[in-house]
Amino acid sequence: VQAWLLTHPENYYWANNLNYPIFDNLYDRYLEWKKDLTFNGLVLDQELDVLETGKSLPKTLRTLYRTDIYEKSVENYKGLVDRISSRKKAILTTWGTPCLDDFLDLDPSLQKMLGVSAVPPETWGKHSFQVYRVIPYRTIKLDLGPYLVYSYSVTAREIFGNDTAIGLSHAGYLGYSDISKIVKDVRLVSALELSEAQVYSIEQVKRFFGPEGLEKILEDGKKPDEQVSIRYNPIVPFWRFPITFFDLFV
Repeated sequence: VQAWLLTHPENYYWANNLNYPIFDNLYDRYLEWKKDLTFNGLVLDQELDVLETGKSLPKTLRTLYRTDIYEKSVENYKGLVDRISSRKKAILTTWGTPCLDDFLDLDPSLQKMLGVSAVPPETWGKHSFQVYRVIPYRTIKLDLGPYLVYSYSVTAREIFGNDTAIGLSHAGYLGYSDISKIVKDVRLVSALELSEAQVYSIEQVKRFFGPEGLEKILEDGKKPDEQVSIRYNPIVPFWRFPITFFDLFV
């Protein structure tokens, strides 16, 4: 069991630089609530509520880019991660795009702009990066396919090692309306020897594909003896290049 800490939508829902004072108290409340419930890890999902912050985007970006807010947020979340790690595994999940691209120039400027401050305290037990094929589709109207998952998975492995998870898009939606495509991307992550592929979510898999769909992902998703082949997609580097280029100037 992994617990997932979230707050109210009016407080930006996910853990980020705009609500860092809330999550210490939220963790304390969780410990009181769980009583004898056992869990092996606790997840902090670091991202912005885009709809909420988009209501006043220029003001939000100016606030996020303030060094004092970023540094306080880093300090606060590192302290919270230390507290979590003293009991169980602390698990971070955040955007693969652009956080993994941001690491390439050795500064956290893109993370800072997007309210992400917890990448990477040394005390994290596991990093998980969301590599959603639906994000490029919503931006450039193209499904970049398994090669997008491959490209970001290799970057994650190079930076963080094999004990890294890759979050895949929600079952039943773009790219994953066919369960065989989910299985292929799960097997791809497994073939790259990363710790796990995460499919969102059990409820959605059951709703779109039934209980047998869940069994198929669990059974067929890990077949190390079978070769996984994907086609190179030249658009993926063009998708990533503008992000890394912009990162050089912020």
